[in-house]
Amino acid sequence: METTQIILPETRLNDPKVYIDLGNEAGKTGNMEASVKWYMKGLTLAKEIRDTQSINKLSALIALSL
Repeated sequence: METTQIILPETRLNDPKVYIDLGNEAGKTGNMEASVKWYMKGLTLAKEIRDTQSINKLSALIALSL
């Protein structure tokens, strides 16, 4: 399986939605482990910034991925 490294501008790393997109992309290529890791990173950020909508969405995505 080919691994792709994605480099993002620092400002985009503060948006949990970016991690949702990265997790979705990893899932499309069949890399569920990477997908869950992206979702977990996004969930951690969402909790830090108290983004309840992203917390709920990322929690659901993680649960569905397991």
